[in-house]
Amino acid sequence: MEWVEGEESEYELFHSIEWWKHHFNSKGQYEIVQAFELETGEQAWKDWFASGHAFAKRDGEYFEKGINGYVNIIGFLIKKL
Repeated sequence: MEWVEGEESEYELFHSIEWWKHHFNSKGQYEIVQAFELETGEQAWKDWFASGHAFAKRDGEYFEKGINGYVNIIGFLIKKL
């Protein structure tokens, strides 16, 4: 993917809902009650980019390169066992 050329370590920071489910369940300490894509994701990204945070600036550069078609903002309802 063009947006990660030369930045493979940054690419590894992005994960799917399934990856996060496995991550939370891997030690048996949590139960995933619900996993979902936030309906307000687009606005949340805009707010994040407007925050001025250094990471937000970098994420904005990824979006300009086309990552926006591959990411979303996800939420979880998790119960500690």
